[in-house]
Amino acid sequence: EGLCFPSDVTGGSEEPQVFRATLQTTAGDVVIEVNRDWAPKSAERFLSLFSSNYFAGSRFYRVVKNWVVQFGPSGFPSLAQVYASNGCVDGGVRPCVVPGSCFYLDPVRRPNVRGAVAFSVDTAASVCKCPCADPPAVCSSAEYADDALVAGSELYINLVDNADKLDHLGFAPFGQVVEGMDVVDALFAGYGEMQCVDGMCLEGHSKHNASVPCAGPDFWEIYTHGNAYLSTNFSRLDYVTGGAISNVSFGSAGLEQGDSHRNWTSFIVLLACLAVGIVLVASAILAACRPRRRKGASRDGDSSEEDDSGGSIQSQ
Repeated sequence: EGLCFPSDVTGGSEEPQVFRATLQTTAGDVVIEVNRDWAPKSAERFLSLFSSNYFAGSRFYRVVKNWVVQFGPSGFPSLAQVYASNGCVDGGVRPCVVPGSCFYLDPVRRPNVRGAVAFSVDTAASVCKCPCADPPAVCSSAEYADDALVAGSELYINLVDNADKLDHLGFAPFGQVVEGMDVVDALFAGYGEMQCVDGMCLEGHSKHNASVPCAGPDFWEIYTHGNAYLSTNFSRLDYVTGGAISNVSFGSAGLEQGDSHRNWTSFIVLLACLAVGIVLVASAILAACRPRRRKGASRDGDSSEEDDSGGSIQSQ
């Protein structure tokens, strides 16, 4: 097990039931209180990634005022691709290939109010209703329909109360910012909305805020070139430098792309992830579009047709 070979998320862990995670960033500290009762599987995945220092170096690559702040992919492409959960084979990244890397979101028990933290997914490109190639193992569960939300490592923080926009889509908060929301508000937002995502921008500005430009990173470049791409083209982005849980420090900026002081453990992890990344890229290249059988049932058991009008943190 490890970051490159994640274990399945079951939501069955009980300890700690409630904990606080201090996210250290270039703009200051942000304290997130996580409650397993709100979204047990999301809380389990967050704790696993956070305590393994996965988020160190991760850029806040999408900051849209009066909407959300988005972050989560590792700055190392070979590691980020392990947890890719959106799309089909867009950008050469085939999602959810590594067993245990993706998981189904919990039902919404906590509203998407200001400061609420949740995993981000693209409901318009759900991996389990992708028409190309074979579905990943996570999609084999008979408990969920093809349009059920599958997440990996992407997170967002609500900048305003978005409950009326996101709750009904299935985005389930697992935590709440209890300290440092002023830091979240101050994260660099000059680049605005992401580029090259259909429906994201209207006439050169974000569909969520007319004052926000569409000059942000290309989503798939983040997964294929990581922090090398972001540092070169979007150098002003704030990012995660480390963190702590219950006063136990585990992180630093040691996973910053290009840092010459990485420890041997991180180096070994990266080598393993590089091997996994090569396999993922090879799989994407060889994948061919072919029809596959849909489950044909929704969560309530009724037959359903594929709905192309879905939404997401990106498209809603």
